[in-house]
Amino acid sequence: MDKIQTDIAKIQDTYYSNNNKNSFFKKAQKTDIAKEVCNNIDINTLLNNTLVVNGDMITIQYPLLKLFCHSDNFDFCINYIMLQFQEAIKKYGKFTCMINLEGFTISAAERHRKLIEMFCRSCLNDTSNNYSESLEKLNIINSPNIMDSLYKLFNPFIDPQVKSKINIISKK
Repeated sequence: MDKIQTDIAKIQDTYYSNNNKNSFFKKAQKTDIAKEVCNNIDINTLLNNTLVVNGDMITIQYPLLKLFCHSDNFDFCINYIMLQFQEAIKKYGKFTCMINLEGFTISAAERHRKLIEMFCRSCLNDTSNNYSESLEKLNIINSPNIMDSLYKLFNPFIDPQVKSKINIISKK
């Protein structure tokens, strides 16, 4: 575990020692902890550790993102991600995105629904950066089993140019 994860774990432990951990209805507590993490660790530091940029490859680590991303900072997080895409396009003319969905659940999808919508809208509606044309490959790794069903459901609505670039790898 690296330093940022250790620091976040300490914040979580302190929160749960001051507030009993809920077995059910955890959404509010997870949001409270995400806000507490942002109150104690600079959001840019969190995002720098969540997005790993290696040349034109941008990896988004959901296991870390879920620990601090909340509705109050969705815009900031999306803008940061889009900036990384723009910089890769500017420098390399293209980019590859890998999203690690380790720990992604149905409840997480609901908690981060607006973030997901904003991310998709930002990518699809920004014609000046041509994300769909500049995207070389979108690799989704450690996807939950439900992802295959969701992909099949939304498949008819995905731009054919983007569809051919998506690679989903389940964690099985």
